[in-house]
Amino acid sequence: MTLNNKNIFYHGLTFIAAVIFAFVTAITINQVFKGLFFVYPSEKKRLRPITVNTARYSEVKIDKILESGFFRATVGSATGESDNQITSEITDLKLLGTVTGPSSIARALILKKGEKQASVFRIGSDVYGYTLSGVESSKVYLKSGSSVSTLSLYEKKDLTGEKSSTSTGSVDTAAKKTISRAEFQQKMLNDIDNAMQGVKAGPYRVNGQIEGFQLIRIRPYNVLYEYGLRSGDIIKRINGKKVDSTEKLYNMWQGFKNESQLVFDIERDGKVLTLSINITD
Repeated sequence: MTLNNKNIFYHGLTFIAAVIFAFVTAITINQVFKGLFFVYPSEKKRLRPITVNTARYSEVKIDKILESGFFRATVGSATGESDNQITSEITDLKLLGTVTGPSSIARALILKKGEKQASVFRIGSDVYGYTLSGVESSKVYLKSGSSVSTLSLYEKKDLTGEKSSTSTGSVDTAAKKTISRAEFQQKMLNDIDNAMQGVKAGPYRVNGQIEGFQLIRIRPYNVLYEYGLRSGDIIKRINGKKVDSTEKLYNMWQGFKNESQLVFDIERDGKVLTLSINITD
């Protein structure tokens, strides 16, 4: 191969290498620019609906909730509005329990005759045609127009149910006593050990279930004896509430400080008796 032929050969290789390098460089630069500045249609389709679809679906869900009536029902119960247009007889209503406190907390559990389940009412709410105007520990006030009726937690008619379960079926009043709150606080609440001195008591069970608390022995110097309780008495209810556990009895005792009256349902010699203690300020 002559010198001229060699020069032509090397120049040809250099030209081909330069063309290949330029081609590769152009492709590389083209791909980089596409990646930086071009958004593929699939990506647009994926990104664009995020905000729009969320807003649309949110509107649909909110509309369905508002149209369902759920919130209207909640507001109605909160403000005490009811569909009851006819005022029920007060004798058809039975107070089963109360929660005392500010109007935002106070509640009354009331059962209407003929209904299987009791309902909870707050102050200002409609109670079968009445308006619940006040809640105390053992009674509530129901207003109808200008008149106000009282519904007590403890009703004498409840004793008819108790007496039917006793052997003789008789109901009587054991004692009624009025004491000052200061005396009651000093004798009953300030010193529980002293109040329980001379008393022996325990759960009274029927078929394994606690049906009250029996005073096995109570000495004459004990304050409970002074209030009318005697040895052998079975305390079944206090202010209409069943005494069916030690914990419940203790909680009742702690709540005595807020009561203006204590009504004990006791069984003595097969008879159901009522022991009433009025506490004055």
